[in-house]
Amino acid sequence: MKKRFVILSVSIFILLSILSTAPRHVSAQVPFVVCRGDEITITVTLLQNGTFGDPVADQEIEIFDQTYNDLLGLTETDSSGTCELAWQIPIDHQLGITTINATFRGNSSLFLAPSSVTTDLHIVSATEIQVSHSYVTAASGDAIEILARLVDDEGLPVPDETVLIQVDNQTIASCMTNISGYANFLVSCNKSWLVLGENKVTLAYEWNPVLHLAGCTDEVTINLIEIETTISEAGAVPTAALLDSSIEYLLTLSSLEGPVSNSVVRVMLDGSQIGEVLTNHQGNISVHLEVDTRFTLGSHTIGFRYDGSDRYSPSQIHFPLVVTSSAHISVQIPTEILLNTVAVFQVNVTDSLGRAIEGISLRLNDTVSGLTTTESLPSGVESFTIGIPIEGTVGNRTMLFQALGTAFVEESVLQIVIRVWLRPSFVLDFTSILGFSSPGQNVAVEIRLTDHVTNLTNRVVLTQMDDEPQDALVTDARGVLCLSFQAPEAEGVHRLHFRFLENLTRYELGTEYNFTFTVARAIPIVVVLEEYEVISPLKQIRARVCILGLNGSLIGGVDVHFSWFSFTIDSTSSEIGRIVLHLSLPNHDGVFFLVYSIDSTGTIAESDGALPISVTGAELAAAEGLGIPTILFALMVSVIVVAVPSAARRFAV
Repeated sequence: MKKRFVILSVSIFILLSILSTAPRHVSAQVPFVVCRGDEITITVTLLQNGTFGDPVADQEIEIFDQTYNDLLGLTETDSSGTCELAWQIPIDHQLGITTINATFRGNSSLFLAPSSVTTDLHIVSATEIQVSHSYVTAASGDAIEILARLVDDEGLPVPDETVLIQVDNQTIASCMTNISGYANFLVSCNKSWLVLGENKVTLAYEWNPVLHLAGCTDEVTINLIEIETTISEAGAVPTAALLDSSIEYLLTLSSLEGPVSNSVVRVMLDGSQIGEVLTNHQGNISVHLEVDTRFTLGSHTIGFRYDGSDRYSPSQIHFPLVVTSSAHISVQIPTEILLNTVAVFQVNVTDSLGRAIEGISLRLNDTVSGLTTTESLPSGVESFTIGIPIEGTVGNRTMLFQALGTAFVEESVLQIVIRVWLRPSFVLDFTSILGFSSPGQNVAVEIRLTDHVTNLTNRVVLTQMDDEPQDALVTDARGVLCLSFQAPEAEGVHRLHFRFLENLTRYELGTEYNFTFTVARAIPIVVVLEEYEVISPLKQIRARVCILGLNGSLIGGVDVHFSWFSFTIDSTSSEIGRIVLHLSLPNHDGVFFLVYSIDSTGTIAESDGALPISVTGAELAAAEGLGIPTILFALMVSVIVVAVPSAARRFAV
């Protein structure tokens, strides 16, 4: 019978007893690097008829260290054709390549041919990195020293080998070991390879196949910190300041190491940066602040902030500051301030920088009359008007303007002196004409000089007719001038001018008045409705009108044409210039117009117009209640009263 061929395959697992790691699988084609002293597991699989054949169970396998012809042990395959052998590599095993051989001697009863397989092991010496410190605390900029020693598995130093410092697979530094196996590192700490807090840093030695040395690593923890800083006062700190002044802060920036020099400190106003300053070699700063338009009135916070660096931590300090100001008051005085009127002042109230003050009020006090008034300034407005009645006497008086209403404004009072004047005026009390005069007509005028409260007596008044000066007149005890003059003969407009001159002693301003009239031969006339009444029994309206010339005279003998609804009435004025009309009563209430016209003559001017007459519903109702029967009854009664005595006398004869 033919023998069946079997195939052995070998895989090796290493039990690193020293490092207590899990076994590692290695293929038979590439030498597997193991350290002497390691325990490895050699696994052998026996298959029938090739690598994909059936497993062969219960067969003995011999495992040799073929290089040194050393039997490592016998093992037997299980039902899956696999067997294992644990081998503790002797600590004194020769370094280098060692071939492991697994041999199956065959089984004639089962017709199994012999078979063997080999694999290579690269046995190296284990190494170890010994560090002087496993935990280091440093700040950015510090140079730290790490002393590492590289030794083999016998504790002997490994010279002339490179040890690396690595972070996240990035090599930071490298150093060659000396004859004693020491690598002395001096590394500068910074944030290019470290972060704040604890950093795991690897010290690594890559294996050397020529010297049969295994690689190894160790870790050092570097705790990167920021050195704490403090900003502190180096002098008195201002807590209050006047607007448009200056203040100064003396501060020191220091750390646990001492002063922090040549560093930028930011100056903050209410959280916003307004400047920067650089510390000197002693860590001191001097900050000079102008209390200018950046500041409003009220409470503020002045802060100083150091943003820190790679080495130093940030720090800050804050100080309260109250900014106050005096109120600047300016007043525009009216050109004329008159007694018994309201004087209105234009007032500006600002802070020291000319800005509006929030919440400010202004009190105005008249020291003569004792009157006061207060006005609140609208938000964001610096100018407003304030008025006060001017009472009492004329002459100079003091007015006080006082700013009120906010704790951040110093009490401010502006005192001004004003001059109070009296402005008289002429009042026409009486005139004998109505704007027109006949040539040479005698005209009477009464004019009064007053200040609207009292009449001004014993005051000299200059008069002038057109451009010709007339006699100076003096007001009487009533302040009245009574003047009678003859109108000029020339037709046209004439002016009688009255002038009162300014009196500085009495604080009286000058005033003027023009009495203007027209001289004409043909005088305009007007028809004036003096009175009218509804006569209900007769269903009539009785109206009395007068014909009035604008020269002040009632004119008789004037023909007037009247129109009332569809009726025309022609009438002539009486000697006293009056006309009485009897008008029909309309059939509904309302306002009706009596239309008139006058033809011109040599002495009167043409005129026309309309006079309103109002008739109420009650007056109409009263007229309708009586009617014609009542009138007839009244007439009959009148006839009887007259007829009865006459008849009695007749029949008695």
